Amino acid sequence: MTSRAWSRPRRRALPDSCGSGARTSWICSPITPSSRSACCRDWPDGCVPSYSEPTPTLERPMSERTAGTVMIVDDEEMVLTALRTFLELETPWAVREFTSPHDALEALALERIDVVLADFMMPDMDGISFLREVRGKKPHVSRILLTGYADVENAIRAINEAGLYHYLEKPWDNEHLRMVIRNGMERSSLVNELDARISALEQANGELLEVRSRLIRMFL
Repeated sequence: MTSRAWSRPRRRALPDSCGSGARTSWICSPITPSSRSACCRDWPDGCVPSYSEPTPTLERPMSERTAGTVMIVDDEEMVLTALRTFLELETPWAVREFTSPHDALEALALERIDVVLADFMMPDMDGISFLREVRGKKPHVSRILLTGYADVENAIRAINEAGLYHYLEKPWDNEHLRMVIRNGMERSSLVNELDARISALEQANGELLEVRSRLIRMFL
């Protein structure tokens, strides 16, 4: 009795209909006609290509993959350390920390800051007054108030005076904090983009008015 000889097929990836992430290796095992897929009919009996599904990767949202800077202002060193450690280890954002609101305002005038997180109770200047100053100097910055003395009156004052973006109570939840800052980053980016487009439109409008004036002078 003679046996039929066949040569091992050349290595190749499965067609798209077999799925992505194919590997160029084979596993020989019994198969039935019903289990053979149409895209594998050219393979010898008993030999089907093996493949593995691509391993899903957990990607950060676009805003977390974009460079941004968070400013933290709190007179308590322990709070600053806890916030800085979490943000530096668990997020891609740069962190600037200050115990003095006045020092923070000086830095704000010189640096690009996207989100400011400030404590409410500080000796030199309370958090609402500080964030009001931030609003006047850099209105695009998202302003977050962190407080252990949450009440409706202070929340209303913060919203009205400082244009507060968010209000967080101590002790905070790290994942919730990350989400709030991430959304604040997105807000700041959108405000900056909108401001740039408005400036471009104003410039274009000014140029059009100048052209119009020249044309009028030419023909009148």
